[in-house]
Amino acid sequence: MDFQLLAAALIAALSLSSVHTVQASDTAVTRSSSCEVKVTATVKAHTSLKIKYQDTKIIITHGDIERGYVDVPDASRLEVRNNNRAGYLLVLEGLNGPFSPFKEIHIQGLGREVQIDSIGGLMLQPYLSGTVTLKLSYRFILSNNANPGTYAWPLMISAQPL
Repeated sequence: MDFQLLAAALIAALSLSSVHTVQASDTAVTRSSSCEVKVTATVKAHTSLKIKYQDTKIIITHGDIERGYVDVPDASRLEVRNNNRAGYLLVLEGLNGPFSPFKEIHIQGLGREVQIDSIGGLMLQPYLSGTVTLKLSYRFILSNNANPGTYAWPLMISAQPL
């Protein structure tokens, strides 16, 4: 919790409490009332993703086409910070549309292998305190219209709080 916010709330609460002065004969007796102050704060869920490294292209060879896939090890290195104990969503989008040489992707490095199709996918990730580093490797399954060549990296990665 932000200590400045807590201090401001306590000052506001104390300024609203009342102090009464009662005078009895010649002696002034001062009484103060006490009050209980309850301060609550809501911390908004926040998730941030920093891409520390990302391959920028994929090279497809004749051998890859014969095999039916391209392996790209350690192609992404991400840092995620998340304060929501329910976890966060890792969002993967793209494969360059209907003329893409890729029809699906298998992703390793998330604790289990994840498979997404040409539309993309959402993966629920657990809460871990501090900064989490993810190192992702990919197997791009080639579509029937794949040709040898160099292609731009087809996948966008983002994170969202739950």
